[in-house]
Amino acid sequence: MAYLNDSSQGAGAINRIITPSTDFQIEEVRIHLESDGATTDESFVTSIGALSGEAFDAVFDSQKLIGMADYAWQPGFDPNYKWIDRGNCESETPPMIKTETVPISLRASWAQSSTQAYTGPSSFKFTATGGGGTDIHISFVDTITGLHGVMPGERYVLSMYLWLPSGALLGTELKIAMADYVGGFGSTRATAQNLYDQWQEISVVRILRNSATGFLIRIDPDDVMALNELFYVDDISLIGPRFTQPQAARRGDSIKIAWPNSEAIEYGLEVIWQAA
Repeated sequence: MAYLNDSSQGAGAINRIITPSTDFQIEEVRIHLESDGATTDESFVTSIGALSGEAFDAVFDSQKLIGMADYAWQPGFDPNYKWIDRGNCESETPPMIKTETVPISLRASWAQSSTQAYTGPSSFKFTATGGGGTDIHISFVDTITGLHGVMPGERYVLSMYLWLPSGALLGTELKIAMADYVGGFGSTRATAQNLYDQWQEISVVRILRNSATGFLIRIDPDDVMALNELFYVDDISLIGPRFTQPQAARRGDSIKIAWPNSEAIEYGLEVIWQAA
């Protein structure tokens, strides 16, 4: 087994590229970070950089780090993995399933707001941009040909906090949904309560079907939501199992490690791999 160690001191983002001289598999990635705190995207991302070009790079781990942190990626089974990145709504980049940054919206806008917040200084505001009688939603993942790492046959819990202003959309007209795809989407939904001008938690639980090939999670108001009606969302989470394996790659591919913020005072980095 070959080892590579990388450490430095001082301010600056992490952007490390390692190119082994043989086919290889990554066994472990460790980071010790001390930072001033971060104000934008704080995800520590490890990926396989494909020799054939960046379009074929594959992210296999993304973890939010801030302040003083020690983190290690290793193959194994995590029964309570946190699948939503930026779920605390404190980044301008919208909350999404890990490795994704652009929500899938239909007749709705989705923007960070400081008007209401359950924790921290901000939440995300959902505003209808289409009139009543039309489908309106925001999806954190929506695909029929990929699972983004979630595991068929396993149990997942989607939760978030909602603030509904009084005099507009009823709580019972607001749903969240989780679905898996087996020739068509099968879904489980939860309905908010008729509570207004206060925070309420909503959760939905689903065991994915054993032959699932796709996955969807979304905020899904009823079609009666009127143009410009709005509500606030904070502390979004998806909790459930994750299984990881050693990451195999070919000769000429690279190991890419990045933490894009410039607040790092000091970090120590170690990557462990072996010839495949």
